[in-house]
Amino acid sequence: MKYRGRIITASPPVYTTSSTSGMFDLAEAMILKNNTQWPRGPVAPTNLVATAGNAQLALTWTAPATTYGTITNYLVEYTPAGGATSTVLTGSTSTSYTLTGLTNSVTYTVRVAAVNFTAGDFSSPVNGTPATLVSVQYLVIAGGGAGGGDPATYDNGPGGGGGAGGYRSNTENLTSGVQYTVTVGGGGTYGAKNGSNSVFLSITAAGGGGGGGDGSRTGSSGGSGGGGGANSGSGGAGNTPTTDPSQGNQGGSATGYGNRGAGGGGAGVPGTNSNAPGAAGPGGAGLASNITGSSVTRAGGGGGGSWASAGGGAAGGAGGGGNGGTSANGSNGAAYTGGGGGGGGLRAGDVYSPIATYGGNGGSGVVIIRAPRVAASTTGSPTVTTVGSDTVYQFNGSGTITF
Repeated sequence: MKYRGRIITASPPVYTTSSTSGMFDLAEAMILKNNTQWPRGPVAPTNLVATAGNAQLALTWTAPATTYGTITNYLVEYTPAGGATSTVLTGSTSTSYTLTGLTNSVTYTVRVAAVNFTAGDFSSPVNGTPATLVSVQYLVIAGGGAGGGDPATYDNGPGGGGGAGGYRSNTENLTSGVQYTVTVGGGGTYGAKNGSNSVFLSITAAGGGGGGGDGSRTGSSGGSGGGGGANSGSGGAGNTPTTDPSQGNQGGSATGYGNRGAGGGGAGVPGTNSNAPGAAGPGGAGLASNITGSSVTRAGGGGGGSWASAGGGAAGGAGGGGNGGTSANGSNGAAYTGGGGGGGGLRAGDVYSPIATYGGNGGSGVVIIRAPRVAASTTGSPTVTTVGSDTVYQFNGSGTITF
């Protein structure tokens, strides 16, 4: 038995003919192969991933670690469930490729191999199921932070207003037949000041930061930051963690002695500083959205609290921010808006024994999804409305949705 042709004797390749006829018997060929001097394909690619789309699978992988020459192409093998196997050359050395013209709702098994002089080892197989995509608009708002003021921890008023819950809105393509989880964050309380996160897909809106208490306590950071407590507390940072576009704003700071808390940050505007002599700081305004068919403002910051004799509590920001207390507890942020709670306003019992007050609770968050088709199923009892040809699902509590 003879093998006709040139052989590889080095890497990079050196082509040679070691006999006059250029023919080698089986023993010679085996020696060359065992010394890795025989043409062979690359080892298998790794980390193959198939991402489903409408009648397609987007493939990515990692190139082989050992190539035995220069990779010139990739070979993709795909097999539908119960069907025949097909192959296609990608035509490039890119480690990504999209298989198109596939049948939705059919599962495909896919492998990929690198090519130099010949196809190499195939990767481990992965499965993917193409499906139709549904383009939806979403609004995700976290729970608002509580206003400053908690006598149980000596974090008394006048407190800063709570920061609004993080506010995130955009569009996204969902895959039909896939169940998506919706998490709606609750508002912060005077015992646990920051609001809770709201989550949809990979989108997380951060809970609003709690307001600082009397004694110049700093407001907490969050989707929007809490306002600083009297007399010189700094405002908490907004947009924490950082998102693009920003999910919120900085809380205001209390400036100078004067028993006036600063405003919590809103989704649209930072909280306002308090000042002495002057007034407590109002909460920052939220942002308006027409996702439900009419313009509604949500995620306003809570107003700072104060004594009546020091000008009184400040107003919460437009969009559900609670008002700061005037020698009284702060107001709660509005439910399903992510509004921050108002700061507590310290009440004077007598000059030596003032009566402490509580900051208002933050408003609970909300997740709203607007789609061009009716969902196949939901859990969590969302409120369902129709806007033109679209269907709107408002989740006031956690649940799921499947299209």
